[in-house]
Amino acid sequence: MANVKNAKKKIKQIEKTTLNHQQLKSTCKNAIRNTDKACFAGNKEDASKYLKLAIKSLDNAKKECPNGYTVYDSNGNAVYSPSSSISNTNSQLYRVRKSWDDAKSQTGAYKSLDNAKAECPNGYTVYDSNGNAVYFNMQDNKPNNTTIDNSSAPTKAPEA
Repeated sequence: MANVKNAKKKIKQIEKTTLNHQQLKSTCKNAIRNTDKACFAGNKEDASKYLKLAIKSLDNAKKECPNGYTVYDSNGNAVYSPSSSISNTNSQLYRVRKSWDDAKSQTGAYKSLDNAKAECPNGYTVYDSNGNAVYFNMQDNKPNNTTIDNSSAPTKAPEA
């Protein structure tokens, strides 16, 4: 048993945190279990209601235990794990530049290839994290209905 006041306080804090984490885990498991039951029974209204509750409880678990617990569903499959969260799996950035070596010409870095393509100005290229070109934007700046007639242009510069 702790004799120092700080140690006694820490023991109370640990007990409180442990109880909160147990309640959180229980809420997550029950919400997932109820969602599974409603889905297998074919009850769409209850499944929708329990799914919203399950998502809310999983979000709370992520907030409260960011470095701690892995959340499992009723079948034992990991639903959330801090080491393999969705936000960490896709760390690919697409960079919009004139050339890969010209870092100063970069106009942006995007997680989504579609966003990078949408923001890619004429004459620029979208590169992945390894420097591979994945999209070229080489459109003409001329309007589509403009034609250039070179038949009357001089072929030789006039002599002075």
